[in-house]
Amino acid sequence: RVPRWFLDDENIRDDIEVQQKKIEHYMALSDKPQVKAMIKAPDDLTDKRDPFKVELKLSEAIAIIQKNERGRMGINKADMIADWKRGAQRKEEKAKRKEEKGDDGHDDHAQQVFSATRIAAHWKRRCDRKRFLRMRDEEFQFLGMSPPPPPAIDQISFATETRASRKKAQLDASQAYKDAMYEEKSWLAKNEGPDMKAELLEHYRQGILKRYEETLEFPENLDDFRTPDQPAEEAPPEAAAKDAKGKDGKKDEKEAPGAEKRVGTFDDQSESKVVTLQKHVNQYTNRWEGRDETTNFDQKHDRGMLSETMRPLVQHDVWREVDSLMREE
Repeated sequence: RVPRWFLDDENIRDDIEVQQKKIEHYMALSDKPQVKAMIKAPDDLTDKRDPFKVELKLSEAIAIIQKNERGRMGINKADMIADWKRGAQRKEEKAKRKEEKGDDGHDDHAQQVFSATRIAAHWKRRCDRKRFLRMRDEEFQFLGMSPPPPPAIDQISFATETRASRKKAQLDASQAYKDAMYEEKSWLAKNEGPDMKAELLEHYRQGILKRYEETLEFPENLDDFRTPDQPAEEAPPEAAAKDAKGKDGKKDEKEAPGAEKRVGTFDDQSESKVVTLQKHVNQYTNRWEGRDETTNFDQKHDRGMLSETMRPLVQHDVWREVDSLMREE
């Protein structure tokens, strides 16, 4: 299964979908039973076991029920006997107080104080018991001995709503970046484009006049007058590989006959990967290493960095326009 983050990426989403279709097609053509099972029932990473299913025989289940029932009956009987004893004890204490005070020695104030004290003691006992039970539940939950309390909100729906809001913010930021790229390119083409065009035309014309003074002929190919920053036509991959192979062959010929062959050297492909990696490292060092992004919580684009990104595109458009103009002249 491909992670959802990759499927949300606009640049690689189509390629991943094509690869998934190919994999499903080839898996359908396979004759292995394991592959067939994967196609019919893909694993959704959930536990299919029933948490309430217990592998017990009928006799074992009956024995467990009988044991729990005997224990419940014993507890109820013990509570009933304790209530009887507490009732008998209260009756004895009440009769004893009546004998001590006599029939005419009843004190209302003392009885009120005694009742208030008993009520306060029972209330305090109830509060302490509730606090103790709460502490016990928290301790059991911390140790994993009891399940946590049900959440006040549905976490799945909350996560879905959060992801939808973040996805909307991501799409809005992406659209804002695209609009800023178009505006910045238009601004550069309007303000810096004419200066680039004038400088490049002057460079071409000076080079053509200098060549005409030397040879009394106008050059047919304008590639000789390109600026150092202007991209030149790249050689085809086959020719580049052939040149690299020829250079390596010449180097091998220059080696001494008895010299040992080097082992563990990088090939051309590995060397190109190292160069690309070094390029990205230098780009990070120059652009991001010393940059403070603590105040940019929304990760909005920077105008200066956007100008650096779009200026080569504007220069390329100007170069193409100037090339066409000079070829017409």
